Amino acid sequence: MNKPLNIAVNARLLLPGRMEGISRFAWETTKRIVRNNPQHTFYFIFDRSYDEKLIIAKNIVPIIVGPQARHPWLWYWWFEWRLPRLFKKHNIDVFYSPEFYISLRANVPTVMVSHDIVFETYRDQLPAYQQKYLEKNSPRFHKRADRIVAVSEFTKQDIVEKYGITASKISVAGNACPDGFQPISMADKKSMQDKYSGSSPYILFVGAIHPRKNLLRMIQAFDQYKKKHDSDLKFLVIGRMAWKSAEIKQAIENTEDVVYYSRIEDELKPMMAGAEMLMFVSLFEGFGIPILEGMSSEIPVLTSDRTSMKEVASDAALLANPESIDEIAKGIKRLMEDKLLAKSLVEKGKKRVREFNWDDIASEVEKQIFALSNK
Repeated sequence: MNKPLNIAVNARLLLPGRMEGISRFAWETTKRIVRNNPQHTFYFIFDRSYDEKLIIAKNIVPIIVGPQARHPWLWYWWFEWRLPRLFKKHNIDVFYSPEFYISLRANVPTVMVSHDIVFETYRDQLPAYQQKYLEKNSPRFHKRADRIVAVSEFTKQDIVEKYGITASKISVAGNACPDGFQPISMADKKSMQDKYSGSSPYILFVGAIHPRKNLLRMIQAFDQYKKKHDSDLKFLVIGRMAWKSAEIKQAIENTEDVVYYSRIEDELKPMMAGAEMLMFVSLFEGFGIPILEGMSSEIPVLTSDRTSMKEVASDAALLANPESIDEIAKGIKRLMEDKLLAKSLVEKGKKRVREFNWDDIASEVEKQIFALSNK
């Protein structure tokens, strides 16, 4: 690795105001790798105009390549025709894609990040044209990539089992909690309650609203808990309405003491810290970042005993069967009434969340990129 390298970065998801999820992973890893390697040139490839604030170092060369890739036909055109030409023009040595969309036609060593392959398990939750494209191409992307970085051991095993990929080709790097999630004072907690829950204590869910998030069962479990216990507890649901959300929306409207807010960027963090607990009992997650957000906010977490969530939570959260309304309701009861348990989970959560940090994650991605530099 003596000669300076030309490293292409798929930067199409680095969009102002939308730095969450995959975009956050892309930014947090790439900016560290760029700063750690000033001797190499990083070509940030955008599919639209970009924020100049992203160009944080002299060794970044931003390039806009159209068309905007937001549809299967355009994904194909962008990745399979536009990128190979650009790679050839700029003598690219390695391609880093922080998502699993890569170029099958480009003869360039490639590191890709796989956040989940949920569409292989839940095949009815995307528009048909997207589902068909992913079912056809996701196995091809995973097989074509020279190295794969999975965000959890669960995701790694899911790839191995469903696609027959050799486990040694896949490393695990995880995710980290976004900055700013932290505990707040009792006075600030009261302020959150006054503003958002009618001065009542509340539990919280945050995430995009669609069937896989299992919100319908969580609402039913909350309703069951309320009917059995004399409590003024509220359930605050925060998130954008995504796909197939009509039934969930109706349940929110028809269930007493469930309050819905679209994502509130300015006060999401104090709202999290003001909650009695986080309820995130999803059916399937490739990682489950809200679990870390709850732990960082020093509130107890109720999450699922499935997929990556039990892995991320370890022993620092209460686990429940996401398909059992009774079990979710019992989980609410335990965390609301067993203060010693809640306190114990908060203390374990404070330690657990420190095990996930962007420096270590970026270091693992960097290791995979430079492992390909001599190919």
